[in-house]
Amino acid sequence: MKNKLFNEVLESNKNFWERENEQDSRREYLLYESFYSELPLIYGISKTALTIAKIKALQPICIVGLRGEKEKFSLINSMCKNIVGKFFDFGFSCLKNVLSIFINFLRIQNRNDLLKLKIEKYNIGYHIYDAVLRSLNLAEIREISFSVKKIVFLEICYFYFFKGLLEKYNVKVMVLGDNVYRCGLLFEIAKHNNIECVTPINLNGFSMRKYQNYDEFNLHDRKPKKIFLDNLDSKKIHSFIDEYFLKRFSANLEQHDVLNAFSMNKKKYSKKEIIEKYELKGKLPIVAVMSHIFCDAPHAYPDVLYDDYKEWLVQTVKSLKRNRNINFLIKEHPSADLYNEKGVINSILKELDCEKCLLSDDVHNLTVLDEFDVVVTCGGTIGQEFAYKGKPVVLAAKPPYSGFGFTVEPSSRDEYEKLLLNGIENLSMLNEKQKEDVYKVIYHDFILLNNYSDDLEIGGQRHYMGREIDCDNFYKQILNYNKILLDKQLIYKKLKKFIHSDNKHMFMDLDK
Repeated sequence: MKNKLFNEVLESNKNFWERENEQDSRREYLLYESFYSELPLIYGISKTALTIAKIKALQPICIVGLRGEKEKFSLINSMCKNIVGKFFDFGFSCLKNVLSIFINFLRIQNRNDLLKLKIEKYNIGYHIYDAVLRSLNLAEIREISFSVKKIVFLEICYFYFFKGLLEKYNVKVMVLGDNVYRCGLLFEIAKHNNIECVTPINLNGFSMRKYQNYDEFNLHDRKPKKIFLDNLDSKKIHSFIDEYFLKRFSANLEQHDVLNAFSMNKKKYSKKEIIEKYELKGKLPIVAVMSHIFCDAPHAYPDVLYDDYKEWLVQTVKSLKRNRNINFLIKEHPSADLYNEKGVINSILKELDCEKCLLSDDVHNLTVLDEFDVVVTCGGTIGQEFAYKGKPVVLAAKPPYSGFGFTVEPSSRDEYEKLLLNGIENLSMLNEKQKEDVYKVIYHDFILLNNYSDDLEIGGQRHYMGREIDCDNFYKQILNYNKILLDKQLIYKKLKKFIHSDNKHMFMDLDK
């Protein structure tokens, strides 16, 4: 049944997109990528890109990886006939640039060389560093091993391949599913060549951002404009935020981190129980260090103070250990198991003689939010949750909710570590003005950027880590979509409104 349905989808897609992509006479292009293995991601991101191409009257070109299952390539082929990145054209690019590739590859002798790798005007080292972490499931790069070298070499090859595409095609727009890892190389190229870029595509919220000039590329994709926030009435949005967090804290939102952090299978401890369980000094404030997924793009947040999340955790714990005026406990990321990182933090804390400071798996995140006094993070959503509770948040990067006056943001490693050593215990609760700003930023991030609805023509099922999709239903949905002209579909109407607006973000239509 699956193969029959899938073959029907391929034939239906071919007929549908051949009609919708009729831009053959034009020599201006939209470039998008499809480096994914999951068919729902391939379909949803491809459809978003192809719809934007139609709106802008551009010819679409899809970049694919060298490897992938037959089903993956078949689905991509059924939607876009202009495909680049297969062995022949990628190999030709490697041969053409072989000298430059090897010269830059041989420059990398240690992790610092990799992080600072710059080719011409393009800073690509940190994107490749993060790609290595993710590919090899590492917490850090200690040395440039053979396994690391293979990935670094491949990514440099991809950089030259991507750069060559711009020399061959008049690319006006890029649509990227993400702006980190390998996609980060394309993002960097768009940044320095004044190419409009729409990224990242979050299918669960159907959110995205337009980058249209150089300076914008240095901002996090969810970063709101201050002038936009100033025009919001915080009193009118309180009910939206309170209702949202009621759902979030009871794990009634479809998102893997939320489901894991606020699972009903976990226990809500009182402060007294935490003090007794972890033998804390009862009169001292409790600082929560919220660990990140080590391999999950540590350079995604701008101006991160450390080279990776492991280095951040180690230096944070070392500094807090020396502060005699606080208690501190560490929380493993709730989705560590989904990234095959379950227990990695244990070995790190063992080396620091701090295993006893690790909160047990059964601790509900509301324990941290309600009973702890300060939170330390690079930029996790725990920072927004903690600020919602009116409590101080210390950041080691510049996430989208930074820079609005309600977070503590040391500008250097030295300043950050000095604060943890002496001063973090004196941070005060947020004042009323700061709380108003918290509500505005959260409203922008969690409410306005959520454009998802089940009638969007992207598959009919939210896609998040650890969830299996109903393939038959997914295929049947596509067959139904293809019976309706693209410009009559909801996705087209939403994207057209966004693309033709001055807004950098796609916003929820609250007037419905």
